[in-house]
Amino acid sequence: WTVGDAAAALSVVAGADPADPRTADVPVPDYLAESARGVAGLRVAHSPGWYAGDPATMPEIATGIERALRVLERLGATVEQVGLPGYELFNACGRVIFAAEAFSAHERQLRTHPRSFGRFTYQRIMPGAGICAADLLRAYQVRRHLTRALSGTVFGRYDVLITACGQATAARWDDFGPDWPPPKLVNDMQTIPFSVTGHPALSVPIGFAGNGLPIGLQVVGRAFDEASVLRVAAAIEAELGQRRTRPSEPVAAAEQAGRTR
Repeated sequence: WTVGDAAAALSVVAGADPADPRTADVPVPDYLAESARGVAGLRVAHSPGWYAGDPATMPEIATGIERALRVLERLGATVEQVGLPGYELFNACGRVIFAAEAFSAHERQLRTHPRSFGRFTYQRIMPGAGICAADLLRAYQVRRHLTRALSGTVFGRYDVLITACGQATAARWDDFGPDWPPPKLVNDMQTIPFSVTGHPALSVPIGFAGNGLPIGLQVVGRAFDEASVLRVAAAIEAELGQRRTRPSEPVAAAEQAGRTR
């Protein structure tokens, strides 16, 4: 529900696990204490190139991010604009890896009980059956290139990166058709780049759009520097967060009535 909740949960799950060789033996800081340190002295990178010029991006989101950046500057952070590799390269790389690895994990069930999967899930995973080893190896190479590019051009100089999380507010239920991708759905969640590179990222609410639905941004940090991510997120939440806002009484009453029918 809050940045503090995320810090507390991370404190529980972070750290090396002797039963899992994939975990890293890296010291775990006191994330709750770190999140309360403020942002004075932090260096913040901002790159609007992925979303600001895209007609699919709601103006309120771009404006909200600018407002959050001004808050960070006022609180003592240094904010500078940077360039990033093209978003579509991250997106294409991530889609190939996702489809191939998801199909590999679920291949037996997909072949023997395909109807046990939801329609959207089935349609998103099955393209992995057509990805050859050369395609996947090339995607892994691109992933290494993109990870090095972010680590060098951004996180070599800055503590965190601020960018959009989604380009629009949540879609209506009737915007989803029977097949994936839904033809009317315009809400590209720009979170896949950091799933590709493995950099820690956190989504932070920053207010509401004109349609009354929430909007947010994402804070991204260096590998194993979740503490800086939490510091920036906590500062934004304290200044712009409206987490206690709830639907109006008529809406809430209608939802309650729907649950009890």
